[in-house]
Amino acid sequence: ATIIVIMIALRFTLQSLKNIEKQANEISGGHFTSISLPWTLEIRNVAKSMNGMSTKIGEMIARLNGKLEVLNDSVKRDPLTQLFNQSSFETDLKQLLITGETGYAAFLKFDRLADIAKDKGNKEVDKILIDFAKLLTHKENESVKAYRLYGSEFTMLFPNFELAEMEACTQYLKEKITEIGQRYEINDLVHIGIIKITRSSDYNKLLPAMVEAYEEAKLIGNNAYNIKEDSIGSMSDQDWKSTINAVIDNNSPVITLTSEAFHYKGSLPSKVMQEAFTVVKDQSGNNLSIGTFFSMAQEFDLEEKLDQCIVNKIIELMEKHRETTPVTINLSMTSIASNNFRLWLNTRLKTTKVQSNLLAFSVTAYAASKNLSAFSDFSKHVSSLGATTLLKRYSSDIIDVSALKDLNVSYIRLARDLTREISINSNKSDLLDIMQEVTGFLDIKVIAESVESDDDFEHVKASHIYAIGR
Repeated sequence: ATIIVIMIALRFTLQSLKNIEKQANEISGGHFTSISLPWTLEIRNVAKSMNGMSTKIGEMIARLNGKLEVLNDSVKRDPLTQLFNQSSFETDLKQLLITGETGYAAFLKFDRLADIAKDKGNKEVDKILIDFAKLLTHKENESVKAYRLYGSEFTMLFPNFELAEMEACTQYLKEKITEIGQRYEINDLVHIGIIKITRSSDYNKLLPAMVEAYEEAKLIGNNAYNIKEDSIGSMSDQDWKSTINAVIDNNSPVITLTSEAFHYKGSLPSKVMQEAFTVVKDQSGNNLSIGTFFSMAQEFDLEEKLDQCIVNKIIELMEKHRETTPVTINLSMTSIASNNFRLWLNTRLKTTKVQSNLLAFSVTAYAASKNLSAFSDFSKHVSSLGATTLLKRYSSDIIDVSALKDLNVSYIRLARDLTREISINSNKSDLLDIMQEVTGFLDIKVIAESVESDDDFEHVKASHIYAIGR
């Protein structure tokens, strides 16, 4: 009977220890759980301590996440007008093209801001700019966003607008701009150039086209606007489809390894990540925008086939050069969510000599945010194959840092603007410190890319993030 009692007691004790071990593993994975208290005093005290630690860490991350939200918003805005800044505009415009939405983009500029400052003083100019910004943000359609690029230049995005709606909105802006000018005794204040955006629009041609439309508006009259309906794309839809099929059928993407990132702990930096960059050409041999290329591939349900083609070429390149540094491989969310793609990947990895831990499959944080469960499932799947996942262009306003624990992601690569001029921007510095602290708890490696200035580099290096690219 004594032996039975001892065995029962031992069984309960071991079960309690297993529960504590399970809780410790969950905490290390970012899940801050509690367990029921065991009956033995010593183990009960240990369980209490574990529960208390789990609760405190979870609460701390929640508090830090709240601070990140405030800091993230501040670094994306112009300090005077509180409009979104140029970096935010570039990101939003790219995302608009990637998602395939149509609409319009506007370039708005004060023609003689320097002369106005000379006549009326800088304080008066600030008032005019603030009044103008209030006009741009006073709108019924919440999808419309306004940005201050710098000085006298502003932009706006109008997703899913039709021409009639765009004309009515711009006419309203013209009338209100005229009223602002009258208040400050300025007859000709702002001109507006507007272009149409489609899925096939070439990103690199959009801003020059907007400026061209603005220049034409200046010839029309005071505070005039000009809407250009011409497509900014370089090819028809049928030409795009034919070109994409040709690239896949001829296995013609050109792969280079670039965007090297280095770990700076120790006497010498060590390369710890690089990115596979894809170049595609049209049938005349001209380079095509890879973002537009993938957007059009999505239009024709060719994304997955294109991803398979590119991944295969990357693996072949890594085999040829016997790569020993991990490589970021960009995928579409279509492939991320596809069971067929996972089956294809399983088969492909079985036939390669490249070590799976050298493959870091990547999507943008914005793309992943549209289907977090699919990204999480894919991360688990490639982890079972020995590979990893990476979120690029990450900022905590797109995906909360508290949500990262559920995504099984190994790396995050910060949006470039988060480290640009970080040495002179305390908000960006605080944001990076908090992000590094939280991701440290979650065992996620942080990479900064394209850190240009030496001052910024030294500042980021001092934060002890995992790697820096220049």
